[in-house]
Amino acid sequence: MTEHLRAAGEGDLSQSEDQMEEDTTQQAADSGSVKSPERRSSGPPAADQAEEEEKEEKKQKEEKKQEEEKEEKEQKKEEKEQKKEKEEQKKEKEEKKEKEQKKEKEEKEQKKEKEQKKEKEEKEEKEEKKEKEQKKEKEEKKEKEEKEQKKEKEEKKEKEEKEQKEEKEQKKEKEEKKEKEEKKEKEQKEEKKQEEEKEEKEQKKEEKEQKKEKEEQKKEKEEKKEKEQKKEKEEKEQKKEKEQKKEKEEKEEKEEKKEKEQKKEKEEKKEKEEKEQKKEKEEKEQKKEKEQKKEKEEKEEKEEKKEKEQKKEKEEKKEKEEKEQKKEKEEKKEKEEKEQKKEKEEKKEKEQKKEKEEKKEKEEQKKEKEEKKEKEEKEEKEQKEKEEKKEKEEQKKEKEEKKEKEEKKEKEQKKEKEEKKEKEEQKKEKEEKKEKEEKKEKEQKKEKEVQKVQRIQKVQKVQKVPSAGQKLSWWPWSKGKTSTPSAQPLRIPPVYTVKVHSVSTGLTCGADGEILEKVKNMRWPTTQVKITDYQECDIIIVFCPITSRVGLDVPAAMRKIPAGDKPVILVLMHHTRDDDFSTNVKKWSETCQNVVLDVHVLFHETQPGLLKCPRNDEAVHQIQTELKAHSRSWF
Repeated sequence: MTEHLRAAGEGDLSQSEDQMEEDTTQQAADSGSVKSPERRSSGPPAADQAEEEEKEEKKQKEEKKQEEEKEEKEQKKEEKEQKKEKEEQKKEKEEKKEKEQKKEKEEKEQKKEKEQKKEKEEKEEKEEKKEKEQKKEKEEKKEKEEKEQKKEKEEKKEKEEKEQKEEKEQKKEKEEKKEKEEKKEKEQKEEKKQEEEKEEKEQKKEEKEQKKEKEEQKKEKEEKKEKEQKKEKEEKEQKKEKEQKKEKEEKEEKEEKKEKEQKKEKEEKKEKEEKEQKKEKEEKEQKKEKEQKKEKEEKEEKEEKKEKEQKKEKEEKKEKEEKEQKKEKEEKKEKEEKEQKKEKEEKKEKEQKKEKEEKKEKEEQKKEKEEKKEKEEKEEKEQKEKEEKKEKEEQKKEKEEKKEKEEKKEKEQKKEKEEKKEKEEQKKEKEEKKEKEEKKEKEQKKEKEVQKVQRIQKVQKVQKVPSAGQKLSWWPWSKGKTSTPSAQPLRIPPVYTVKVHSVSTGLTCGADGEILEKVKNMRWPTTQVKITDYQECDIIIVFCPITSRVGLDVPAAMRKIPAGDKPVILVLMHHTRDDDFSTNVKKWSETCQNVVLDVHVLFHETQPGLLKCPRNDEAVHQIQTELKAHSRSWF
C-alpha cells in the first residue's frame, strides 16, 4: 500500500511541475505582447514592420512549439491515464483474485467444519451405541449370573436329595445282603448241627456254647459297625449343613460387600466428576482471560504499527513538500505560484484523504476478516480441547474400571486361597483320622490273621496220623479226645475261588491295580481271587474313568467288552481330591443288561491312586461281597 501511495504522489508532483512550466510560458508571452507597442512608437515604420514580422514569426514558432508541447503533454497525460487505468485494472483483478481465493478458502473451511461436525456427531452416536451395548451386556451378564446361581442352588438341593436317596438305598441293600448272608449261614449251621448231632451229642453242647459266643461277638461287631455308620452319616449331615450355612453366610457377606463397594465407587466417581467440572470451568475462564489479553495486545500492536507507518508517510511527505517548496521559491517567488501550489496541495490533501479513507476501509475489512478467522480458529481449538478431554475422561473411566475388576479378582483369589487352605486343613484332619482308623483296622487284621494261623496249626496237629483203632476228630476243641471206628469221617471246610477278568478304558493313575489288590486280600479266608483271560473268567470288572460325562463314557466303556452273558461289575472312577464329591444316582445295573453291580470310586494322581476315604472302602467291600456270591467251591 505504501508503494502505491508513493507512486501516486510522484505522479501528482510531475503533473504540478508541468502546469508550472505552462504558466511560466504564458506569462512570458503576455509580457512580450505588452512591451511591443512601446517599441513601435520609438522606431521608424519600416523597421517596425520588419520587427513586427519577426515577432509574428517568433510568435507563430512559439505557438507551434506550445502546441507541440501541449500535444506531447496531452499524449503523456493520456499515457499516464492509460497506465493508471491498467494499474487500476490490475489492482481490481488482483482484488478479485484475492476475493475469489478468500471465498474458496472460506468455502473449504466451511466444508471442513461441516465434515468435522459430521464426524463428531458420528463419533458421539457410536459412543452412545457402545455405551448402550455395554449396559445391555452388563444387564445380561447379571441376569445370567443370577440364573446360574439359582440353578446351582437347585442343583445342590437335588444332589443332596439324591445323595440321601442313595444312602437310604445303600442301607437297604446292605441290610438285605446281611439278611441273606445270615440266612445262608443259619442254613449251613443247621445242616452242620444235624450232622454233628448224629455224630456226637457231647460235641453239640460245646459247639452251641461257642456258637453263642460267636454270635454274640458278631452281633456286638455289627452293632458297633451300625453305630459307627450312623455316627459317620450324622457327622456328614452335620458337616453338610454347616457348609451350607457357611456358603449362605459367605454369599450374603459377598453381596453386602459388593453393594458397599458399589456405593463407595459411585460416590467417588461423583466427587471426581465434580472436581473435574470445576477444573474445566477454571481452565476455560483462564483461557478466555488469556485470549482477551492476547487480543488486546494484538490490537495495540496493530495500532502502534499503523501509527508508525502514518508517521513515516507524513515525514516522507514533509520532506518532499519541503523540497518542492524550496524549488518553487527559487524558481517562482511570485504570489501566483504560491496560490497555485496551495491549490494543488489542497487537491493532493483531498486525494490523500480519500486514499486514506479507502485504505482505512480496506484495513477495517481485513481486520474484520482476520477477527472472524481468529474466532473460528478459537472455536475449533475449543472443540478439539473438549474432544480431547472427553477422550481422556473415557480413558480414565476405562482405567478405573480395569482397576476395580483387578481388585475384585484379587479379592476373589484371596478368598479362594483362604477357602482352599481351610479345605486342605480339613482334609489333613480327615486324613489323620483315616490313618488312625486304618492303623486300627490293620492291627485288627493282624490279630485275626494270627488267630487264623493258630487255628490252622491246631487243625494240622489234629490231622496227624492217629494210633491203630483210633481216629482223631477234626475239630480243634476235641484235642486229646478219640473217636471210635463207628464214627463218621472228618470233613474239611471247602475253599471258594473266583476267576476275574479286568478291563480299564482310560487313565486311572494306578487306582485299578490298587482296587484289585484290595479285592484279593478278602476278609473271608475260604475265598480266593484269580485274574484270568476273558474266556476262563467267571466275572468281569470294568474300570471306567469319567472324562467328559457319565452318560457318554459308560456306553463307550461297555462297547469295549466282547459280547456274551458274563456278569459285569462297573467301577465308575471320578478324578477329584474332594472326599465329599457328589456322584450320579443312576443305577446302571437297571439300564445295562449284564451289569450286576455299579460302584463309584474317587482317585487322583497326587495321592497317588485311590483317595483314603470311607466311600472307596465301601466300594471295595461291595465288590468283595459280589465276587463271593459268584465264587465256586473246590477242595
